Amino acid sequence: MIIKIIISQILRYFIELCTNPGDMVLDTFAGSGSTGMACKEAGRKYTLIERDTKMFTLMKKKFDNDLFE
Repeated sequence: MIIKIIISQILRYFIELCTNPGDMVLDTFAGSGSTGMACKEAGRKYTLIERDTKMFTLMKKKFDNDLFE
């Protein structure tokens, strides 16, 4: 759990460092969607692309659950 929090904080740090609020971030290898979640927290728009159906399903569950928290 701690590792996930640290990775999320690192991603958010670099997203905030390299982009402005409202900018679009493109992640062409989205995996579990960590970059997208960090963008959401940082107030950036994002487009996530993932071709692996297992990872896409995991990412979708992650984002669906976040909508109701």
